[in-house]
Amino acid sequence: MSDESIKEIQKSLNTVRAIAKQDDEKAKLAILMLMMDATKGIVDEMRQAETERTMPKTKIKRVPIPQTKVITKPSKQQSSSEDNEQQPKDLSSQKPQPSTNTAIRPQ
Repeated sequence: MSDESIKEIQKSLNTVRAIAKQDDEKAKLAILMLMMDATKGIVDEMRQAETERTMPKTKIKRVPIPQTKVITKPSKQQSSSEDNEQQPKDLSSQKPQPSTNTAIRPQ
């Protein structure tokens, strides 16, 4: 900030001070609130610049997420009406098969 800028700010503050002397308490409080808000903005900018300077730059690597495809099984189209009229299977003639699983019994 140059000396000229500082002198301009000082002139502005002197003008504010002169106006505040003439006004009532509410106006003085409003002036102080405006000055505090301006000061807070400047301080926030300085803090942000300081943290950007001190924090190391981190690189974020973006990894593409693979897209999944949904494949639907095509339905069978029946060529004739005879296929639609299938005969039910007779399950009564089936006999149970003996198990081939032999368990070893401990002695």
